[in-house]
Amino acid sequence: MARTLIRGGHVLTMDPALGDLPTGDVLVDDGVITAVAPSLPDTDAEVLDARGHLVLPGLIDTHRHTWQSLARGICGDWTLGD
Repeated sequence: MARTLIRGGHVLTMDPALGDLPTGDVLVDDGVITAVAPSLPDTDAEVLDARGHLVLPGLIDTHRHTWQSLARGICGDWTLGD
């Protein structure tokens, strides 16, 4: 079973009851978020330091092609020479 503790990031929970956490921890067990809190105890999980980063459920590596969406409609049929 793979456990990952994402520690110290700015957590955007998408949960109105919990709200956003300027500094928070997220525990993930086998790809499922099992705990979100301002501070979680040390566990037998791999710890990822997220200080200075946003932690957002479901947002995985979207930075790679998002910028291309601005030009997608106007240059879809252009060649490299254009």
